[in-house]
Amino acid sequence: MTIHSDNSNTKLSAAERHKILVEWNNTQTDYPKDKCIHQLFEAQVERAPNAIAVVFEEQQLTYDELNRRANQLAHHLQSLGVSPEMLVGICVERSLEMVVGLLAILKAGGAYVPLDPTYPKERLAFMLADAQVPVLLTQKRLVEGLPEHQAQIVCLETSLPNFSDKNPVSEVTPSHLVYVIYTSGSTGKPKGVMMRHGSLSNLITWQLQQSFVSGDAKTLQFAPISFDVSCQEIFSTWCSGGTLVLVSERVRKDSMMLLRFVTEQAIERLFLPVVALQQLSDVVAKGLGTVPATLREIITAGEPLQITPAIANWFKKRPHVTLHNHYGPSESHVVTAFTLTGSVTDWPTLPPIGRPIANTQIYLLDKDRQPVPIGLSGELYIGGVNLARGYLNRPELTAEKFITHDNLIPHQQIRLYKTGDLARYRADGNLEFLGRIDHQVKIRGFRVELGEIEVVLAQHAAVQQAIVIVWESHQGDKRLAAYIIPNRKVAPTPTELRHFLKEQLPDYMVPAAFVMLEKLPKTPNGKIDRHALPTPDPLERYIEEERVVPHTPIDEILTTIWTEVLALEQIGIHDNFFELGGHSLLIIQIISRVQETLHVELSLSSLFDCPTIAELALHIETVRGDEPHRQQLPAIQPISRQQNLPLSSFQEQLWFLAQLNPNVPFYNEAISIHINDEVNVAVLEQSLNEIIKRHEALRTTFATVSGQPVQNIMPPPTLNLPVVDLRALPPEQREAEALRRATEKAKRLFDLTQDILLRATLVRLDEIQYQLFLIRHHLNFDGISLGIFLKELAILYKAFSTGKPSPLPELPFQYADFAYWQRQQLSAEIVDSQVSYWKTILGDNLPVLQLPTDHPRPVTPTFRGAKQYFTLSKSLTGLQTVGLDGKSKPYTNIEDMATHYIKEMQTVQPQGPYLLGGHSFGALVAFEISQQLQRHEVALLAIFDAISPHLFELSDVARVIERVLGKPLEVSYETLQTLDSESQLNYLFQQFKKASFLPPDADKTHIRGLIDVYKANCRMNYIPKDIKPTRITLFQASELIEGTELNETKREQAWGWSQYAEDLVDIHVVPGDHFTMMSQPNVQVLADKLRQCLDQVQSA
Repeated sequence: MTIHSDNSNTKLSAAERHKILVEWNNTQTDYPKDKCIHQLFEAQVERAPNAIAVVFEEQQLTYDELNRRANQLAHHLQSLGVSPEMLVGICVERSLEMVVGLLAILKAGGAYVPLDPTYPKERLAFMLADAQVPVLLTQKRLVEGLPEHQAQIVCLETSLPNFSDKNPVSEVTPSHLVYVIYTSGSTGKPKGVMMRHGSLSNLITWQLQQSFVSGDAKTLQFAPISFDVSCQEIFSTWCSGGTLVLVSERVRKDSMMLLRFVTEQAIERLFLPVVALQQLSDVVAKGLGTVPATLREIITAGEPLQITPAIANWFKKRPHVTLHNHYGPSESHVVTAFTLTGSVTDWPTLPPIGRPIANTQIYLLDKDRQPVPIGLSGELYIGGVNLARGYLNRPELTAEKFITHDNLIPHQQIRLYKTGDLARYRADGNLEFLGRIDHQVKIRGFRVELGEIEVVLAQHAAVQQAIVIVWESHQGDKRLAAYIIPNRKVAPTPTELRHFLKEQLPDYMVPAAFVMLEKLPKTPNGKIDRHALPTPDPLERYIEEERVVPHTPIDEILTTIWTEVLALEQIGIHDNFFELGGHSLLIIQIISRVQETLHVELSLSSLFDCPTIAELALHIETVRGDEPHRQQLPAIQPISRQQNLPLSSFQEQLWFLAQLNPNVPFYNEAISIHINDEVNVAVLEQSLNEIIKRHEALRTTFATVSGQPVQNIMPPPTLNLPVVDLRALPPEQREAEALRRATEKAKRLFDLTQDILLRATLVRLDEIQYQLFLIRHHLNFDGISLGIFLKELAILYKAFSTGKPSPLPELPFQYADFAYWQRQQLSAEIVDSQVSYWKTILGDNLPVLQLPTDHPRPVTPTFRGAKQYFTLSKSLTGLQTVGLDGKSKPYTNIEDMATHYIKEMQTVQPQGPYLLGGHSFGALVAFEISQQLQRHEVALLAIFDAISPHLFELSDVARVIERVLGKPLEVSYETLQTLDSESQLNYLFQQFKKASFLPPDADKTHIRGLIDVYKANCRMNYIPKDIKPTRITLFQASELIEGTELNETKREQAWGWSQYAEDLVDIHVVPGDHFTMMSQPNVQVLADKLRQCLDQVQSA
């Protein structure tokens, strides 16, 4: 994301300048300028002394009781020398003592410094040393765990009967400090933000005026006191006469328990980070809880708000609940706000952050610190009374971030905070948040300076250099990844680095992945190229110790769930969920899947208490053991092969059907794997043989003993991989010939008594295009088997290609062991009971499915299937991209492009319903067209292999053209990056001609249009506004293209389109990749599926 710095073509008119600088910043409002925040609380005590001020578990205090206890402690603190501007530390767990301590520090005249007892000792030690607190409030049980310090300890459990309970007198004024809160810092150490009483008084006064709940409402105290929003929670409640409800740390971290707690306590208002709102919404969406009926207002902040389907569902269930979106860094607290109103279905997916609050000004400035026009992005600067004083003991940083601007408003010198955030104004004056300029990020609501982690990593003896980035393992799941250049031959292990960081940083700042590199990628000008860093390898990124494979059925089920939720290939039963990259959002998915699969209800805290599969499986066994009706099954154990091995019930069924129709290969199953790379045939053959050796089921034949089928396990054979080279054929005939040969092989019968039930053939189509055809029998191979087979094939090929042995652990048991175990569980009594049940349910005469066929059903099935090809009857109108002629100028935003295309469409078809479709970037245009048309005018919106709208970065045009054309260009990308735009065009033009992509007499206009259009498209940061949910049909290519950055986004089932759909996204998978899905033979499959969709539309 970039800031607009050249406004020569977009100069502000006097009227627009006045609007954005003066009118939209006209926020002057009265507030108690002479009052400190604790004095506003004391005024409320006078108004309602007997109202309940705070509740924690079974304890509660009225306003009068709270005031008196805080007064006694405040007098004690004054006796210890606490006075205005003096910093007082407070390190406590959630309790009544916590809020009493905070209030007492302020009443004594001091400023509090919150110290989270869960932080590493080194971090606490730095904060204590930096703040030089002379007094430290804590609890007796925490004293021993504190780092060395010079402060005088005051334990909050100690009663203070000798001190007055009257309001103390101090010299504190609104200009004095109210707190110093530490946030992440880019230098490797946290920085303390110094906030004044007056700033907080203004915020709370504004909050009370904006609130939708009654003054005596119950508010949950959710945020740790080390986060600034806790002030908003606490004092907006106390200054209005409400009840503050404290929650234990255990309940706060467990979304399911928290939802129940909010219901039980009849909470009316919640301040939540976006990630916590998403967690609670997910719990409700998955049927694990309900939206509390008493809730009236939710204020969210911390990171950009996105109205996901789960959040929308939450507010649809409780339309009386108001949602506010707040924005503001720690250096100012809240500075803008937006309230979502009207029907939830009309809410924008990405709501704006709103307008400045009372006595606050917002300025969007370019690199020259001049205002940018409406609609253009600029860095967000904050002015007004909410600004912090600066950073404790950091005058240089304070001067850098808190600046003075003297030419924005005539004759005024304005103090501003430079946020580093990007935003733009909408036409209505609301602000849209666009992201960060620097390397500060938000991870699950926590503000993180990547530089701080890098500095700490560099202090490790084995680390020469470290780079930390944010990495999305799949859409919406942000994690930290660290790239390490070791300074010794033996690189540090991820576990070693993880433990090192945990001694100095909070858990949320510890990377989920560690990648060792020999050197860091650089740009042509010598800077580190963060975009060129490799994606963390899912097979290597977490645990380097030997993995322990599942031992029990529950182990197996949990392993499957974890690998899918965490998007990992291999997980051992002793691997830690959180060290694998797990977090509280993913816990909800784990718990939901466990409940669906194993019918066991778990709390979210179960994974905190049992963070490994082995521990969680044991916990589940314990929970299930407490249910008297549940049968406890023994674990699967390996059995001797020197006996008749029975078939599983599934195998026996298929074996029986095969005996009925011995000459029909209808249980032969074929799969084609497209390989877009050079193949080492010997390594591929070695990998296939290793899988056959590893899995007995793949080398099992079937015989009959005394009329009963049994399994015979053969010694590992040698599978020879035949290679068929089709390069002698014309290119257009190769895939059809490959398919013909594969079909012939699929029709060949397997001899179940002696054949290996797996055949493989490698077909070479050109220099780097291969197809691996596998024919397997369903007796030994099902859909789950296929996933395991392909995963292990990739792992083994990678290992054998580099001369390494198989990294796969030995299997604890084989399929024959399972079959034997299954038979042992099916006693005659159980079988008779099951058969009796189904006889009762189904009766004696089973109905035959009557299909509307055009000829009678044959008495004997023939198993002859066929395909019927159709020509689409609807006429198809294609829209030509503006600018491809190299002369006309491409559109620079999708909205204008869609408007143009609608006019073009209506010249051909003046009225709907319209059938719209778009491939790749065209899908976004088609979607925007659907948004601009009336809802009833769009009968079909077909998205062909495109993810939902997101923020694009400018890609390397030459690479994409190379991929689209399907031929290599002799392009030096290093050279290309050093050239100006005209020189780049000349260079590409020469390379195109050299590669015979252009006729000899071509000129640069032949490629200028393509390049200009693509570059214009890439610059379009398209995020739809005011979404009108529509029916979406998504056609997904089955194969991903190696190295494509959006592959991770495609892990989410609907590729992000669910948020824009009025119902479930209709998904169709088409063979091929992003490009080959549009070529034969894959395009025929696409046509068939599209025809089906059109037929459904026509019949609706």
